[in-house]
Amino acid sequence: MAYYRPIGWYTPIGYYSTLYLMTYYNGYGYNFYFGQYAYYEDSDGGDDGSATLIMVFTIICFSLVCCCSCLRVAISGGEEKSIKIERSVTMQRDEWR
Repeated sequence: MAYYRPIGWYTPIGYYSTLYLMTYYNGYGYNFYFGQYAYYEDSDGGDDGSATLIMVFTIICFSLVCCCSCLRVAISGGEEKSIKIERSVTMQRDEWR
């Protein structure tokens, strides 16, 4: 949820923020949707944990890829296996042109 504060807003009452220990007269801390103060003090920050879950999932996937790659190298003994392919072509003398 985004915080909305109108430009040029002024309230003579003011709002004392227990978070920043200051009094604001410009509408800071006022929840214009519900019509109450203490917007920031009562807010949970809006983090539902999905970003953390995605980060953990990405780290686990990356770690699995690295482990599988290391395990594959360890099993193969660190040597690359290559296949040598030889091709022989036989041509008749009249086909040389």
